[in-house]
Amino acid sequence: MSGKIIIFSGFSGVGKNTIINELRNRYPSLLYIPSMTTRAMRDGETEGIPYFFVSKEEFKNRIAKQFFIEYEQVHENWYGTPKDKYYEALEQNKVVIKDIDVNGALRMKQEFNGDVVLVYIEPPSVDELKERLVTRGDDMDDIIKRLKRVDHEASKKPYFDYAVVNDDLEKAIAQCDDIVRHVMEGIMK
Repeated sequence: MSGKIIIFSGFSGVGKNTIINELRNRYPSLLYIPSMTTRAMRDGETEGIPYFFVSKEEFKNRIAKQFFIEYEQVHENWYGTPKDKYYEALEQNKVVIKDIDVNGALRMKQEFNGDVVLVYIEPPSVDELKERLVTRGDDMDDIIKRLKRVDHEASKKPYFDYAVVNDDLEKAIAQCDDIVRHVMEGIMK
């Protein structure tokens, strides 16, 4: 295998998808592989962007068939990363860019070792994070559930290769751009 997987992780609402979307615009060769989830589709989402949406029954069938590298129940919904697509991308020398929760990111590092680069995105403060979740339209029950995970997610930060504070979106994108460029240059050598 000679490709790479760049995983962005961090709190819900911290701007991971905004950063990833901008990087994909700048680097069209980056491959985004959708995860699978049982959560409901949000406004602006479609099948395959940013997830494949399935029922809980279908998700559990795929668990039984060992379809996922990693899967986890987060906020009462299941999320999973399909195994075959990642191995295929690495064999084809692709650079995959992806957002996965902190536990899934660490499992990806176990599965693919040095082929994975972990980037931890964090907000300037928990208050700012809460404001972002409210602004994007999450309901208060979801916000409370997500904020309960803050300490757990923050405890995983030391295991990441890079940490970027998203206090200024353009600055955060520039820092992530540097990371992506560095990874891509390493593959071309």
